[in-house]
Amino acid sequence: MEGLRYVLGHPVLRNISMMMALVNFVSVTAGAQIVLFAKHQLQANDAQVSLLYSASSIGIVVLSLSAGLLRKRWSFSTVALGALMLEGALTAVFALMRWYWVAIALWTLIGGLGILFNIVTLPVLPRASSSLAKRRHHATSSTTPPASLTTGVASS
Repeated sequence: MEGLRYVLGHPVLRNISMMMALVNFVSVTAGAQIVLFAKHQLQANDAQVSLLYSASSIGIVVLSLSAGLLRKRWSFSTVALGALMLEGALTAVFALMRWYWVAIALWTLIGGLGILFNIVTLPVLPRASSSLAKRRHHATSSTTPPASLTTGVASS
């Protein structure tokens, strides 16, 4: 409860949390429906659907590598909010798209913009959080990988 109270009381963390809740709600839905959308709206075959997935991966790599340059050129809020606003607008345009090759370009940018927001906001979170939250984050991050490794070994 203390952590939630802290996040809701901190303007940066509160806004990032609310934005990420909305973005995750929309982007998960878009990702879950991409095959159906590509098959019906874009009339794509199986190879074209796989190319659509590859395009998103390319967008992730390109915008991940350019995050530092974008951050040097523009402020945190411009890059973070710009990435989210552009991702939302492009997702709306993508939903109306009927041309496969334009859809590929849009899906490439959508995938890259999502990760760009994550990369830009990641360094801000530790600076904005309290020392208690930092200790909890460190404890969680140091115990989660061994626990997941154990679970993965046990399930296989």
